[in-house]
Amino acid sequence: MSDVRLVILEAGQDWSGSVHESDADLAIAALSADPVSMAELATAASRFMNPNSQTGLFGNLRPGCRDEPEAAGFVVIDLVARLVIVDSTYASPGPAGTIRYRGEEDEADTDLPYHLADDWQFIDGGPAWRSVAEAWRCERLGEPPLDARAVLYGSPLLEFVVRETWAAFHRGAATDLDNPDRLYDTLKNIHA
Repeated sequence: MSDVRLVILEAGQDWSGSVHESDADLAIAALSADPVSMAELATAASRFMNPNSQTGLFGNLRPGCRDEPEAAGFVVIDLVARLVIVDSTYASPGPAGTIRYRGEEDEADTDLPYHLADDWQFIDGGPAWRSVAEAWRCERLGEPPLDARAVLYGSPLLEFVVRETWAAFHRGAATDLDNPDRLYDTLKNIHA
C-alpha cells in the first residue's frame, strides 16, 4: 500500500485523512504558490492536475489532526509555520522536484517542475513533530512575513500610480503641449 496520512494545519483549522502518496507529493508541489489556507492550497494543487480528472484531491480529509501513520507513513504540512514533516517509506519529497501530470488518453504524461520558496522547511517525521511545528509557528507568528499581495494588488499601488502620474503630468505638461518631442518625453516619464 502506498497510502499516507496527510495532515494540513492552517491558522484556524486542522485537516487530516488518508491519501495516496502521489497526492501528498502534489500537495507539497502546490506549496510553490505559497498558500496560507486549505482553499488556496486546493486551488494551487489544481495547476498540477488534469482538469478532466480532478476528483477532489483533498476529499478524504476531515477536520481534526489525526496523525497516526498509514501503511506508508505520514506527511504534515503546516501552512502557518511553512513546515513540511515527512515520515514515509514510499518517497522523500523536498522543496524542489517534479510532479507527473496525467494527460488525456491520447496525450503523453508530462513531468511538471516545482520549486518552493527558501523559507519552507522540510524535516524528517517522528513522534516529536508537534513540538517542532509549534516552535516554528511561534517564531513565524512573532515575525509575520510581508504580504506583498496587498501592495501589488491593493490601494497602495493604485495610489502610487495616480500620485506619480499626476506629478509627472504637472511637471511638464503646460509647456509640452506645443512641443511633440517634450510631450513624448513627459509621457515616457509618466509610464516610467
